[in-house]
Amino acid sequence: ERGRCRQLGLSNFGQEAVQQILSQSRFRPVALQNQFSIYEPCTVPYLEWLQKEGIQLVAASTLNPGATANLDPMKDPHVLEIAAAHGRSSAQVLLRWLLHRGISVLPRSR
Repeated sequence: ERGRCRQLGLSNFGQEAVQQILSQSRFRPVALQNQFSIYEPCTVPYLEWLQKEGIQLVAASTLNPGATANLDPMKDPHVLEIAAAHGRSSAQVLLRWLLHRGISVLPRSR
């Protein structure tokens, strides 16, 4: 009402929580930031639903998922093989994988 909210973003919400926000808020979220890596990808149906709703997924902790992964994605043999085949770094491969899926990226590490 007072023009203080221009856009709404969410962080670490599942589909049920986002649906609840959509049904109760006057402002539609435009972005959802969630932890997302090759070891913790968003499910395809959830990603498609977000896209249909016009909510941009923003991937966080992509290069260093922390305690949730047993292997550093930057040292994953599959990622290293792809990187070597294309003359790229493992970070470039991981970030490009997200961009190809239409996901925005926050490439920070911890």
